[in-house]
Amino acid sequence: MDCLVQGEGEYPHLSGNRDRREVALLMPVYGGKDSETSAIMGYAYQSYVLREKYREIAACLEKIAVTEMYHHELLAEAVLFFGGTPYIGDNQRYWQGGYLQYTQNVDTILQNDILAEKKAVFDYKNVIRLSRNDSLKNLLERIIEDEKIHIETLRGLQNAILR
Repeated sequence: MDCLVQGEGEYPHLSGNRDRREVALLMPVYGGKDSETSAIMGYAYQSYVLREKYREIAACLEKIAVTEMYHHELLAEAVLFFGGTPYIGDNQRYWQGGYLQYTQNVDTILQNDILAEKKAVFDYKNVIRLSRNDSLKNLLERIIEDEKIHIETLRGLQNAILR
């Protein structure tokens, strides 16, 4: 079972105008309900509850969580670059554990994860559309590449269960 979690190439560095308006765009994808914070915590939880019965799937979800942690770090650095504070939350409230789905059914977990990764791609594309900083757009495009790989990996895990 393949567990590819990261694309090829470097993650672009931020440069250019440090417009604080970018912070408001970044906070929801960094620390909101549908964010890298939620992805990290969700994949961690899932890897714990699946570890005994689905060791390989749990290990793969843990690897995806590590990649999401790197995305989280990159977004925190972007928030700082644009003059914000990377508290764990969006523009209105702090992050909370109730954002997660606490199912232990492997099929439901993988389906929910695919939907969450698709939502992440959609949200990042929206930030790109609204952003005024080309280096941030490039960084988010690179993160999208990883998220698309996660979708394919999760589909592969689904197919492995069906065999």
